[in-house]
Amino acid sequence: MFSKTIATLALALLSSKVSAQPIFFDIVSFDGDLKFFPSQANSPTSVNSPDGTTTEPEIAGNRFIQNGKVLDGGLVQIANGSITEIPWTAGQFSYTSLCTAQDGVNSSPPVITQNRCEYNLCIQGGCIFLVSGGPFDFDPFVQSASAVPPIELVVTGGNGDFKNAEGRGVLDTLIIPSLDTFGRTLLELRLFGVDIEFA
Repeated sequence: MFSKTIATLALALLSSKVSAQPIFFDIVSFDGDLKFFPSQANSPTSVNSPDGTTTEPEIAGNRFIQNGKVLDGGLVQIANGSITEIPWTAGQFSYTSLCTAQDGVNSSPPVITQNRCEYNLCIQGGCIFLVSGGPFDFDPFVQSASAVPPIELVVTGGNGDFKNAEGRGVLDTLIIPSLDTFGRTLLELRLFGVDIEFA
């Protein structure tokens, strides 16, 4: 049985219409779903040594991969900064993001001020592809979900039933691992004006 959100997308697909209302998804990631791959590049003009006197690993090129399970928006229950209930039986699909740092400071933890990200939202019938990029005003020293800025996304297409998908989205962080009882992350993805047609 299709979930409510997936049914909404299916109706848009069959009618070849633009979705007038935002479509919401909850995305849950566990500790093992978050992976960091440091850049191997070194340069005397690293952002950490503008005078060129030292050679530091570049912040540019660092990559961050996040995988997750996708559910209807609003089904995951939260309280006091932690996830309290995940209704897996409601239907689940997959999410992956790959972000590459473009600018920042090599501190501990690293401060990324600009990045570019690619996203796969795979649900019933295929995957929707999205991208984001530009300034990223995130302070890693603040342990709060509100410290992570909303991310504006552009739908660039997809595969399967979503080959002609167009639209935009916003990705919000609702729960961060350091505050969740089991180290989980909860994201909310909203899609606006999604235009889905058969290829």
